Amino acid sequence: LEAYVEKINYRGTIYEIDRRTSPTNIGVYLMSIAYAQLLGFINKREARQRIEATLSAIENLEKYGGLLFNWYDTRNDAPLLHHDPRTPFPYVSMVDNSNLAAALLGVGSLFPRYRNRTRMLVESMRFDEFFDSSRDLFCGGGWVRTEGFRQYLILDRSFHYDFLASEALLLYVV
Repeated sequence: LEAYVEKINYRGTIYEIDRRTSPTNIGVYLMSIAYAQLLGFINKREARQRIEATLSAIENLEKYGGLLFNWYDTRNDAPLLHHDPRTPFPYVSMVDNSNLAAALLGVGSLFPRYRNRTRMLVESMRFDEFFDSSRDLFCGGGWVRTEGFRQYLILDRSFHYDFLASEALLLYVV
């Protein structure tokens, strides 16, 4: 991912490359490519090369139920642990993955040659894993715990999203 998606942090007068990225960052990058081509900033060939490279990177990332982890190290594509030391497991965000899913569907619509690949990526995303039946709402995310060869999601029940929550609205669309 390093060659394709990195965050630039601005701190006062210092710009620095942040060596991590998220599903939202990747989705925004994909849509930026599409619109850069539509607006004539890059040609179709360059757009296709960038989209191809990014889709290949996404396909090769470690995932949970088709969902990308919240943060990846862009130098080695490894999932990063959640920042809370009490939960030393990678985090999966419902909102970030919804943003990525919407971007994938948009790119598939604007670039028909990628429609099947983007649709397969979206269809593999197990958004149902975020549903908290005790509240009849979606949780914002969860930690992925691995025991042996088995992975399971520990829902983060500290916050939920309903249909009207703007951050989570894309989940209901995709």
